[in-house]
Amino acid sequence: MKIYAYDVTDAERAPFEAAARALKVQIDTTDALPTPSSVYDADKYDAVTVSDRVKIDRLLLRCWKNGGVKYLSVRSEDVSCVDLDAAREAGIRVCRAGGDPESVASFALMLILMCLRKYKEALRRAGAGDYSLNGLMGRDLKDLTVGVIGTGRSGTRVMQLLAPFGCRILCCDPKQNDTAAALGTYAEKEELYRECDLITFHASLTEESRRMVDEGALSQMKDGVVLVNCANGELMDAEALTAALESGKVGALGMDVCEEGEDLTRAVYHPDRNKSRTWTYLNQRDNVVMTRHLAFYTESSVAAAVRAAAEDLVRLSENKKFDNRVL
Repeated sequence: MKIYAYDVTDAERAPFEAAARALKVQIDTTDALPTPSSVYDADKYDAVTVSDRVKIDRLLLRCWKNGGVKYLSVRSEDVSCVDLDAAREAGIRVCRAGGDPESVASFALMLILMCLRKYKEALRRAGAGDYSLNGLMGRDLKDLTVGVIGTGRSGTRVMQLLAPFGCRILCCDPKQNDTAAALGTYAEKEELYRECDLITFHASLTEESRRMVDEGALSQMKDGVVLVNCANGELMDAEALTAALESGKVGALGMDVCEEGEDLTRAVYHPDRNKSRTWTYLNQRDNVVMTRHLAFYTESSVAAAVRAAAEDLVRLSENKKFDNRVL
């Protein structure tokens, strides 16, 4: 089997080489994104694997199909970057290959604690020699009701990490699982919004979940609610979120993803040349902790995603059923 891997980082090269040896397949890599001009590099390959940084549209899929590609793996839990209808029409089978859920879950917990303890403001003030306590009063998780939207692998792991803190946990997901049910209480989204002091998002992006946090949803939440998003920036309406921060409706925000500013991922930029005004504005606020798609980035998680991408492409070629298979 021949696999062509796009958008490969330096950290992924060794795991891809190890996967090729273990599976006895050929894997060639490039740091380029798939584009209408680079897509032909995969001609005569059986399969391709991509990151979730680029939209895999009908044109790319058709070009791959014409070149002989039959299988596609996305190195992410979220496959919203792929036009699945077009993939189905092209006869290309698709799977997802997320990394270790521990990486995203622990990162979300870090953002939760940073928001509750006002760490960004404390760090800024300390850098200026201001070690006063005024305005830095925090809150303890044991005193709060925490909501978890999405109880897949990452969301459930977040609940496991939260449980020892003693907080009350509500969760929401169309697909319930026993592990999450043992750690918290499943509730309708509206009830979760009303009851929770803090909400962390781990849902996949679908047409139903796109901009689920809009003006209407925010109006149902508690005043001063803390929001954390390590899933997908498009779950939240950036304009409504900004207004809620300015009014105090949202007391703090922890984000590893943003509806705007996708071009900043893995990039070095100068604020004067940043095209995302929302990103720049939010990042300047003391009550907003923002990173740029970093939650997944640990040694074990990157290696796990690469290994799963290669292994699952082999499974697709054998027409096997497995949890990460999408088409």
